[in-house]
Amino acid sequence: MQSMTLEQLRTVSEAGGFAGMTLKGQSGVFFVQIATLNGSGAVLAKARSSEPRRFGSAACVKLPPYQPEVIDQVSPDAAP
Repeated sequence: MQSMTLEQLRTVSEAGGFAGMTLKGQSGVFFVQIATLNGSGAVLAKARSSEPRRFGSAACVKLPPYQPEVIDQVSPDAAP
């Protein structure tokens, strides 16, 4: 899985290529996994490295606005 910085995530989101994200918990912290419309996956990384960014509290993550029309387009469970 590739890594993506917050700035790269903003760029992908502004370009309309953001499909969604998942929070994955592990040992008291969580990681942000990113899905793009082209099907590639990435993990949110620190600004100056490819090391995954770890969060201890969900309150410190600012998520892009919810766009149900985009989610419905890429979700395998979406009704036709």
